[in-house]
Amino acid sequence: MPVNRRIPIFVSVFILLCAAALGFTYSIPPTYVATARIQVDPGANPDKAQDTAPFVANETQALTSNEMFEKLLGVVSKNPTFWKFSSVPRLRETLAAAVAPGTNVIELQARGSERELLPQLLELWSTAYLDSRGTRRTVDRELTIEDARKAVAALEGRIARKRSELDEFRRRNGIVSPEREENEVAAEMKSVTGALNEARNKAIDAESRLSSAKASIADGKPVYRAQDKATVAQLEQRLLELRQKLRDQEINFTPQYLAMEPGVKALHANIQQLEKQIEDTRRTSGQALVSEAAQDLLTAQKNVTRLEAQLGQRRNDALKFTSRFAEHKAQTSELTQVEGQLGQAKQRLALLERSERGREPTYELLGRPTVPERPVHPDYVLYTAASVGGALIAALLTVLLVEFLNPRPKPEPTFQQPIIQIAYPALSGGIPHRLSGSMTALPLQHQSLPSPPDPIQRELSIAEVYALWEAATNDGRLALASLFSGMTLNELAALNWSGVDLQRRNVAAGPTQRLQPITAPFAQELEAKRQQRIDSDAVAATSLGQPYSVEDLEGLIAAAAYDAGLQQSEAIDSNTVRHTYISFLVRQGVRLSELELVVGPMPPASFLYYRNLSSGGVALPLTALDRVFPTFKGA
Repeated sequence: MPVNRRIPIFVSVFILLCAAALGFTYSIPPTYVATARIQVDPGANPDKAQDTAPFVANETQALTSNEMFEKLLGVVSKNPTFWKFSSVPRLRETLAAAVAPGTNVIELQARGSERELLPQLLELWSTAYLDSRGTRRTVDRELTIEDARKAVAALEGRIARKRSELDEFRRRNGIVSPEREENEVAAEMKSVTGALNEARNKAIDAESRLSSAKASIADGKPVYRAQDKATVAQLEQRLLELRQKLRDQEINFTPQYLAMEPGVKALHANIQQLEKQIEDTRRTSGQALVSEAAQDLLTAQKNVTRLEAQLGQRRNDALKFTSRFAEHKAQTSELTQVEGQLGQAKQRLALLERSERGREPTYELLGRPTVPERPVHPDYVLYTAASVGGALIAALLTVLLVEFLNPRPKPEPTFQQPIIQIAYPALSGGIPHRLSGSMTALPLQHQSLPSPPDPIQRELSIAEVYALWEAATNDGRLALASLFSGMTLNELAALNWSGVDLQRRNVAAGPTQRLQPITAPFAQELEAKRQQRIDSDAVAATSLGQPYSVEDLEGLIAAAAYDAGLQQSEAIDSNTVRHTYISFLVRQGVRLSELELVVGPMPPASFLYYRNLSSGGVALPLTALDRVFPTFKGA
């Protein structure tokens, strides 16, 4: 198509479409949003804790209730300016209220094309709401105080009735004191019980004395009454003195003289008389003691019998009194409880009368309603740019379509033979020849082009490895830790606890049982799982001891990649993790020939790629190699 035909087509289509799009754009009525904010506070209530969120939600519903809109409709219907808002459905479409998250502020919105009327409508709406809240607040305050006064009066009447009933109960049952021991029946029971216990103790004591006296007499041991002990002691003292005198005479004189001496005969007679008197006194005192003990026992037994009979007679009265006294105590406790409720009610009434106005809900309009200069819909600048851009693209497509339907004739091709310079050694003189014609250019020397590399696994960043570790399960972390310690999942699935040496920090991996050093975090994961496991158990096993297969371990890594939300998580597997770890080692400058000592067997073809990752400096010995991936430095 000639160029002079494209321009008119492009301009015509552009102007037509641009005019139509701009006409449609500017035919859309603008939508403005006016806003206002009302802060509400439920106030303090000593009876219960106030939750602000439900209170604010209830007030938001009250703002958009039919009652509030009908009240607002009665106000706006008096002003002809608001003729567009002449029904409750129209007001509901225009007005909205929402709670500002985390605050006790309600945001009012008025949406419409009448920019000047929207702030006025919001102001009328907020005024109607605040007036209704003020009226309700006054009524609620009066009702609250009146309810508190009624509660106090009711409790006072209840206490008066309780006291009257309690006094009547005391008179009827002879209860003179709230202390049980101070009442007559209880005092008598206590006195009789004490006397009975004392009489029983006396009877036991008399029986003990009688038995002891009889046993002593039967064994031939002397027993005395208390008053006879002094007499017997005096007689024994006189007997001792006479015997001492007789012994003195026997020392000083011969037996023949003593036999004729009247004084000695008198001493013998006195000694015999004293011995007989002592024996008579002992016998008489023992008999008297037994008799007195028997008499005391009989008297004590009679007293016990009498007191037991008296206690039995008073027991029924005591049981009745105990029952009545317990009932009296319960009524007294109930009266005390009601009196406590009365005290609390009076305190509450005093608090209400003193500070009801400070505890009631508050409502405040935060500033006057505002409306922005620009409408929220449509964005005329954006719509205009889209209309012009769309018209421009449509005009270009129209020109291309017309050109496609009316193609230009193709010119005849003209062939020009290129002149190619070939450099090669001259036959003589070293001077190159210049030739022309259809000959193939040859390079100055032989060059072999490298074959295109195979697709390389994705390498994970430190942040991605951290996210993968955080999202993995305990068993998934074991699989990841083994890969970041140089093992493969095949070696992990075949590993038993017999091949784990935590003290030397290595494991026997693979069919050849090569000693694979273990680093963080693989060592920590093995130490955590080593408890209560035997050597024949698989290292990679469920909590029930079921070994994991290689596919199971791959699934744990895939689940961790998916849960971590990594990009292209479907492409992340054990090969990706292993490639990441090998790349980390190669970048430190490890010899590629020694790489298998760290990560196990590797296909030699992979060195074609990993050689490009090496730093190119002096190769590091294995002892200087940092085998812990940066993500696990703190492990």
